Amino acid sequence: MTNGSGLSVFQDASAPVSPPNVLQFKYAAGFPGGVEPGVEWYDLAAPVKETYFAFWWKPSKPWQTHMASGVNKMRFSDEV
Repeated sequence: MTNGSGLSVFQDASAPVSPPNVLQFKYAAGFPGGVEPGVEWYDLAAPVKETYFAFWWKPSKPWQTHMASGVNKMRFSDEV
């Protein structure tokens, strides 16, 4: 954890698809750009030809954008 930042399972009864458990990525105010507070992944049991991925995202209040660029990358895909 960096200044209170990190990744954890959090209970949110208002989650539209998976109540009550959700992943919470916590970015403390002033968290540096270019790094993440945590990483989560799922290893498939066997090779597959095609997958579908989706997620719901709920920003906190107040939301703080990346000040230098104004860009906020939400996910990264490591294609094989």
